[in-house]
Amino acid sequence: MERILWRGRSLKIIRLFGEEYKKPTDSLAIIHMNIYIGSRIRNKKSLQNIINYIRMQKKYIDTIILPYMQPNGPILNIKRSDLVNKYALSNNSKYLRDLINMSRKYGINMVFPCIIEKTGSKKYLSAFFISSGSEGVVEKYRKIILNRIEEQLGFSRGKRLKSFDSGNVNFSIMIERELYFPELARVNLIRSDFLIATFPQNEPVKKYLYILRSISQTNESYTIVPGSRVYIESESSRGMYKLYYAMPTLVFNRDGDIILRYNEDEQAIIIIPWEKLKREHNRSIDEARGLYSLLNKYLRFGRRRT
Repeated sequence: MERILWRGRSLKIIRLFGEEYKKPTDSLAIIHMNIYIGSRIRNKKSLQNIINYIRMQKKYIDTIILPYMQPNGPILNIKRSDLVNKYALSNNSKYLRDLINMSRKYGINMVFPCIIEKTGSKKYLSAFFISSGSEGVVEKYRKIILNRIEEQLGFSRGKRLKSFDSGNVNFSIMIERELYFPELARVNLIRSDFLIATFPQNEPVKKYLYILRSISQTNESYTIVPGSRVYIESESSRGMYKLYYAMPTLVFNRDGDIILRYNEDEQAIIIIPWEKLKREHNRSIDEARGLYSLLNKYLRFGRRRT
């Protein structure tokens, strides 16, 4: 682990398998960063500063994983539909175009595990994968099992699972309540090498620890939980921010053990070589069919819930 000062802020560089990988190798990075509720300008600037550092230092990182609701912070717990509409991103959003241009300019893929997406009259909780080589095309996964607050705020359900191809390995994303359905993880990991799990920063991590351990151990895959420190503007002093939530970044290995838990004050770049995440896929066709059958049951269950 090393600590540097970059553009006036302390930043830690953590090489998760540093001793094993002494030579530079293609890697992804989990970005444990500060998020400012309702301040897209600050959040975009923070992201750009970190990407600038990665490119200038030639860290051999081609993909970064961002925290839950990185563009605007975890606003759903405020339970206001006007805020949901205000911060939703559409295909024509300037903010999304800026992210796409940033990805292409610096040659870095970006994974946003959960943001608010708007398409037409519908709103989704979606994961976005922005590829540096794409011509403005954003791959998406839309959350298929919603909680009651999300339903009350008018979100629509996604209809299908999604495996993303980074160019090195495949990965899937599960959002909040979906983690309570282990068969969804098994279906996801039929085609994926590892899982990204994400949930709001105000949720107690201990609620998910057993589930995440079980997913990793049962499927013999790594599970990554990107964390962050969330700040909110002070009511008494405009332009000043105070800590609101703090959520650790977690990495589970194939045995279900936590091999990284980062929850310090400094922002961090956590580097993982791609080849550590690759795994053998030995699911049978019959098992896959059975799991997809279970998935369809969950989808029907979700549509009946009110």
